[in-house]
Amino acid sequence: MPEAGLRTPKEERGLHPSGFEDVLVHRPEDLEDLNVEEEAARIGSTVGGRKREMILEKAEELDVKVLNGDTDE
Repeated sequence: MPEAGLRTPKEERGLHPSGFEDVLVHRPEDLEDLNVEEEAARIGSTVGGRKREMILEKAEELDVKVLNGDTDE
């Protein structure tokens, strides 16, 4: 009989360590569909600097958490 191990609880599996669901974003318009209570944006790796700035500005307006928006460039 299997025993209870060290696995993450079912409700938390697949979530970012911050507790938000990870949503990949490539355009500022993608932020409008996010549920700010449960989802956080992750900017795609192929997004350039100019569009990244636009996404970060839009995220700040909409109060959306950006998981990888802390670049020091």
